[in-house]
Amino acid sequence: MKIAELNNGLQVVLTEMCKRVGAEVNLIDFKDGQWFMQHEWTEAEEADFVKWLADYLFLDRQARIDIMNSPYKRKVSCHKAAKSFVWNYGWKTIKPIA
Repeated sequence: MKIAELNNGLQVVLTEMCKRVGAEVNLIDFKDGQWFMQHEWTEAEEADFVKWLADYLFLDRQARIDIMNSPYKRKVSCHKAAKSFVWNYGWKTIKPIA
């Protein structure tokens, strides 16, 4: 499944995810059950993306509907949905070498 086949909210989120790791969003098959294992980011990059996604969901009603299935504007719910999205679909996380 290509990005153009997804709803607008998911297109924005997945495009941002890909941009953050230098991936070409149009080359990823989002129907592949392991698409999110193709790239990796650090824990700090992941945390920054969660913050970005929570803010995006909070500010965009249609994105809340597309991703959360809820139009309600609650910061806590948006943050929880962002963390859940990243838990399920975020890139692999690499630990920094101490």
